[in-house]
Amino acid sequence: MNRGNYIKYIIIGIFLFSSSIFGIDPGTSAYQKEKYKKAYNYYKYKLDEEENDNPILSFNTGVASQKLGDYEEAEKNYVEALLSEDTELLAKTEYNLGQINLNRKQLSEALEHFKKSIRYDSSDYDSKVMYETVRKMIEEQKKQNENQKQNKKQNKKQNKQDQSKNDSQNQEKNKEQNQEQADREKEQNKQNQNRNKAEDKAQEKKMQEMEKKSISKKQAENILDAVKERELESIKKLIRYKMKDKKIKKSKDW
Repeated sequence: MNRGNYIKYIIIGIFLFSSSIFGIDPGTSAYQKEKYKKAYNYYKYKLDEEENDNPILSFNTGVASQKLGDYEEAEKNYVEALLSEDTELLAKTEYNLGQINLNRKQLSEALEHFKKSIRYDSSDYDSKVMYETVRKMIEEQKKQNENQKQNKKQNKKQNKQDQSKNDSQNQEKNKEQNQEQADREKEQNKQNQNRNKAEDKAQEKKMQEMEKKSISKKQAENILDAVKERELESIKKLIRYKMKDKKIKKSKDW
C-alpha cells in the first residue's frame, strides 16, 4: 500500500456538529443520506443569513465542503469555527483540520492539529489514534530521508572512487597509447633514416661511377694525344733519314 492510499485508509470519518438548538435540521438529514452538496448549500445559506459569526454553522459548512473534496472552502470555514469557546467544537475542528493537512501530505501540520484536538478533548480516542499514526509516519519519513541521505553520500563516495579508478585507468591507457605512438614514430624515423642513408649511398656510388667514367675519358684523350705525338716524331725522323743527303729547305714548322 503506497503512502497516498495509506493516508486515505487511516482517515477516520468526520461528522456534523449537532446542537439542541438545531436538532435534526435539513442539512443534517441531507448529510446523513450522503447528499453532501445539498447539505453544503443548506448550511452555506444559513451561514450567509446570520448577522453574527456562527461557529457551528461554519463547522458544518466546512464538513460538507470537506466531503465534497473542496478543502480550501472547508479550511476557511474551520478557521471561522475556531472562534468558538466550546472545547468540544474546537477539538473536532482541529481534528478535521488535521485530516485536511494529512490529505495534503503535510504531516507536521497535521500532527500539530491532532495534538491541539487532544488538548481540547483528552478523551477523544480518534484524535489520539491519528496523532500516534502521523507521528510514526513522520519518524518513518525521517528514517527514510536519513537512509536516502546516507545512500546518496555512499553513492557519491563510490562514484568518486569509481571516477578516480577510471581516471587512473585512462591515464595508464593513455600512457600506453602514447608509448606505442612514440615507438611507432621512432621505428618510422629509423626506417626513414636507413632509407635516406641508402639513398645517399646509392647517390654517392653513382657520382663516383660518373666521376670515374669522366676520368677514364680524359685519360684516354691524353693517351691518344701522346700516341699522335709519338707517331708524328717517328715520321719526322724517317723523313730526315731519307733526306739526309739532299738539301731541302726546312719548313718553319720543323
